[in-house]
Amino acid sequence: MNLPLKINVDLPKFQETLEKMTVISYEMLGKESSRLLRQQKELLRGALDVPDLFDKNRTDKQETYNFKEVEESIREIDNEVHKLETMETVIAVVGTMKAGKSTTINAIVGKEILPNRNDPMTTLPTLIRNKHGQLEPLLTLNKISPLTLLTEEISEKLTLIKNRGELTETNPSMYGTNDGKELIQMLMDNQSYDFQDSYQGQEDIFRLLKHLNDVMRLAKELRLSVDNVYDSYQESKDLPLIEVEFCHLQAMDKSANGNLSILDTPGPNEFGQRDALKTVFLHQLKRATAVMLVIDYTQMKSEAEEDVREQIDSIRKQLDKERLSILVNKFDQANANSMQKDEVQVYVSNTLMNDPTLKTRVFPISAWEAYLANRTLNHLETEKTMPSIVEGEQSWVTDFGKTALGKRWQKRIGDIEEVTESAKELWKDCFFQEPLDNVIKDSHANAAKFCVTAAVAKLDCIQELFGNTVNIRHKTLDKEIQQIQLAITALMENIRNLEALNEDVKQEVNTGIERFRVEIKKHIRQ
Repeated sequence: MNLPLKINVDLPKFQETLEKMTVISYEMLGKESSRLLRQQKELLRGALDVPDLFDKNRTDKQETYNFKEVEESIREIDNEVHKLETMETVIAVVGTMKAGKSTTINAIVGKEILPNRNDPMTTLPTLIRNKHGQLEPLLTLNKISPLTLLTEEISEKLTLIKNRGELTETNPSMYGTNDGKELIQMLMDNQSYDFQDSYQGQEDIFRLLKHLNDVMRLAKELRLSVDNVYDSYQESKDLPLIEVEFCHLQAMDKSANGNLSILDTPGPNEFGQRDALKTVFLHQLKRATAVMLVIDYTQMKSEAEEDVREQIDSIRKQLDKERLSILVNKFDQANANSMQKDEVQVYVSNTLMNDPTLKTRVFPISAWEAYLANRTLNHLETEKTMPSIVEGEQSWVTDFGKTALGKRWQKRIGDIEEVTESAKELWKDCFFQEPLDNVIKDSHANAAKFCVTAAVAKLDCIQELFGNTVNIRHKTLDKEIQQIQLAITALMENIRNLEALNEDVKQEVNTGIERFRVEIKKHIRQ
């Protein structure tokens, strides 16, 4: 008689135990990776002291290290160790001109974290980190002194211009705007800018980011060097940091075993400001765990597409396809005659990126609609009603009403049921769920895994370059030794030939002398 096999399993407890084991495993792997990275760092530091091992004059990229690349690799190792300590996955968001990078980041977070302005807003990379329970955003400045010193220089030069009577509505150009005049007056009155360690809430953060970017542009207009500022913010741990809970990750606080951060980078179109800004951008791109490229749908197959191609080409070498996703923004502006979703994916992967395998990593979206839908649904979840509309003021409520409810939105905005349904429809139509699931949520759920694998990949890459360098130097040394040995052999042969020639010459000379002596005697007898 066969009795049924009865197994008693407490599934929730088993799942909890499994999750704990996973966390412990990644912690152990992270510690071991950190140990190996530190060993590699010491090896590179020691190698820098070996005379002529690395070329100090060569700057071009090859399969071997030059001196500056070794120094940069040491800084990259420090960055990887820092990420392992925090178990952080960093997605760098890169945007082509006017592609809507800030709007995309706001859509990812589900709140207006970055202000939208017509002028480029990012002159320093900024980290936006998901922090569960942090409902109000908090910005932290870990390094202030380089910025303070710059504003002191700006204040001094502005005061000099004013004393000469040359401070006008057009000199500097920012003085001709209300915001610019206010900032310039503040800098001259205080002789610098009073940067704080932290800023709480959207309003204070927006004001700080706006002033920070205006300060950098003002310095450029006054022909003051900002290279020292950019050099001071090469490391991720020194960058401005905004901590806030990403609304889409709110329910995943227990399932994640690491941290997720979005890195807002200066766009390729901003490279004209300073070479140092491009250097900062490329360094941060290399140090990110993954890269998200945002491009403008409306510029494809248009006169502006060449600009997009040039911008992509300028950073193509840094876009590793294994860690790349591409968001084609403003897809809501497509019509019946435009490229549809599948056509966009094929066109971007084949034509713009020259890589058909990237098709599944191309996501046509509308970041603006995603942001408005998120903002509305989040607000209704907590407040149960829409904010009141202030006459004459533009707000996200107005934008949502016009976008989701149509021309008569003001009459319909009070119907919470209709607003909720319209927001859900808007979210569905913006196609943002797909990249949210496949890129953002996946990166958050596997943050520890991606962090460790990125560190191991960095270890492998540096080890390969270092190994190539040593092997090539070894082969070069062997070749040089062989050349020296061949030269010695040739020299010995030459010496033997000279000795033989010397004997021949001596014989010839002796024979000649003997003949001469015989002839002399003959003449004497005669």
